[in-house]
Amino acid sequence: MDVNDIVFLRVGDQVSLSSNDLSGTWKGRVSRISDRIDPNTQTLRVFITTSGKQLKEGMYLNASVKGRTVKDALEVSRNLLVDDTKVYVVMDSVM
Repeated sequence: MDVNDIVFLRVGDQVSLSSNDLSGTWKGRVSRISDRIDPNTQTLRVFITTSGKQLKEGMYLNASVKGRTVKDALEVSRNLLVDDTKVYVVMDSVM
C-alpha cells in the first residue's frame, strides 16, 4: 500500500479479495498494518485475515477496501490539474 494512503485504512476494516489465478472472491479483515516502510518500494505491508478452500498462506491476492467518506470533497478531472497538484479556481471573475 502506498504510504500516503495508509490514513484511510484501519485494523478491522473489511476487505474484498480476488485472485488473478483463481476464480471467486473472498471477504477478509485487516489484521495488521506494518509499522516499517519498505525502503525499496516506499510501501507498507498490510496483512489481511481470510479463509477459503483454495487459499494458501502467503498467497498474493488483490484487495479492494471501501474508502472513508471525506466531507466537502469534490471530484476533479485529472486533465484539469496544473502540474499534477494544483487547480485554478475562479471566484467573482478573478483567478
